[in-house]
Amino acid sequence: MSSAGDDFFSTIPLVSDFADILQKENYRELPHDWCVFATDVVNSTAAIESGDYRAVNVLGAASITSALNAAQGVELPYSFGGDGALICSPPKHCESIKLALSELRSLAERAYGLELRAGCTPLSELKQRGTFVFVSRFGVSKFFSQAVFTGGGVELAERLIKDSKPGDAFHIAKSHESEPNLEGLECRWQDIPSPREETISLLVKALGTSEEDRASTYLRVLSEIDIQFGAGRQCHPVPHEHLKLALSASKLKYESSIRKQQPAFKLIPGMAGLKAVSLLGAVLMKCKVKIGSMNWASYKEDVAASTDVRKFDDMYRQVLSGSRVARENLTAFLDAERCSGKLVYGIHASNRALMTCVIFDRKSRHTHFVDAADGGYALAGKQLKSQLLSV
Repeated sequence: MSSAGDDFFSTIPLVSDFADILQKENYRELPHDWCVFATDVVNSTAAIESGDYRAVNVLGAASITSALNAAQGVELPYSFGGDGALICSPPKHCESIKLALSELRSLAERAYGLELRAGCTPLSELKQRGTFVFVSRFGVSKFFSQAVFTGGGVELAERLIKDSKPGDAFHIAKSHESEPNLEGLECRWQDIPSPREETISLLVKALGTSEEDRASTYLRVLSEIDIQFGAGRQCHPVPHEHLKLALSASKLKYESSIRKQQPAFKLIPGMAGLKAVSLLGAVLMKCKVKIGSMNWASYKEDVAASTDVRKFDDMYRQVLSGSRVARENLTAFLDAERCSGKLVYGIHASNRALMTCVIFDRKSRHTHFVDAADGGYALAGKQLKSQLLSV
């Protein structure tokens, strides 16, 4: 495929029905000279056990924020994975994104005491190994269009990067010389109680021998989710009525620790500045203030509509709310499919969700990354990997 510029992702036609992401004609192949970046928190399970999973989530969102800022606001295809992220870039931005992620690796260690792994794989390398990266664009809301991936390439890129060591071609070393630009990163919402009994993080990977077989498996999974949990907003884990801004230092410390050098807080620095900004937002929403074209009365609804509650990146991911019985019924269905050799899966249940945000413009460009609390995608991924070992 010939090279494409900054508008590659933004010109892919939107898919409005999520099931249509299983249709090959809705994808375009990633240009041949692009790169695939991936990050993940090393030993995220230990961070979860110590109660720091919110820090793990923030680093996943920070990976995306720093890359988008390094690419000067270009709309890049990316996916949030809970304990890390995936980002695709044209060649003109690859070096600046490498630098940003190397700076973020250093910041992760200083701010949270966590080891963030990062790496970059050329698409040409992935194709030489027999995989492809096909990209589609799912329209989540008027504010947010989400990248979805198939072809096996992003899965291979993540594996190559996780297996890389310092000095390897795919490895991005730490840089201590400057700070990454994290303008837009926010972590200000309180934990979001499940609107039903549970908030669940679900991962499903189909194992069929053909694209048709795998698509059929995913369609059965989507149908079963609708049966057990309800469709659309019925199982949405973030009702706008449950959104409350955090005002305590214990909740705001994760953003404060990582954003100390950002321009927005130079007037009132540190935790005091973050509390002031959060309190102002709470007042504006409560009083339903409208300033020009910014309507704070509807901001919570806009936030809930622009969450990444389901996605596809060589596997199906979803955060949903439902009853314990619904989860048990879904698990029984998935076990039967697994016994038939159709899929492997991971599932983690909590009583609440966490949300980390990337906001470049509150009126038109904001995205909100959701995961179940107390382990979320990371623990679901651990279960899925365990099942893969027995395939």
